[in-house]
Amino acid sequence: MINQIVIKYTQIFINNEWHKATNGKTFSLINPSTGEEICQVEEGIRGDVDKTVEVAQTAFDIESPWHKLDPLSFSQHKSICRKWKHLTMLIALKPTEQTPHSAHYRAALIKEAGFPPDVVNIIPDDGPECGYAIAVHAHIDKVACTNSVEVGKKIQEAATTSNLKCVTLEL
Repeated sequence: MINQIVIKYTQIFINNEWHKATNGKTFSLINPSTGEEICQVEEGIRGDVDKTVEVAQTAFDIESPWHKLDPLSFSQHKSICRKWKHLTMLIALKPTEQTPHSAHYRAALIKEAGFPPDVVNIIPDDGPECGYAIAVHAHIDKVACTNSVEVGKKIQEAATTSNLKCVTLEL
């Protein structure tokens, strides 16, 4: 028998900090082998996407920690930051509602590795609201999604009607 796993992170990760959802709601994460609840996870909504985009855009400010990073000062384990800085890539990740903890763990590692705030943000949710908000957001320029053909079509349509953002689909 496996010992009880301790779940450390269940919140939304914005600006290198853990936050409760804007609406205060959570959803159940269910163990598929037993049908039992593992824990409650914060449920991101459009307001959380808006907050994420607002924070992420500050990474481009001349005074932001991200903008001020000196590529020569990176240690070996931070070399990916150096590469990302020149690509001006900001990430707003919405993990699937069945497996948010792998994304939560990545967020903890990102913070521990010393990534600047506002660069990687993670918004779990339990349904289409958060994903739709990402697909139609005027300040998000690219969406990548692994999902069903049905969901892929909806994302493509939403992206087309907002700002013609680039969409990569793995269906």
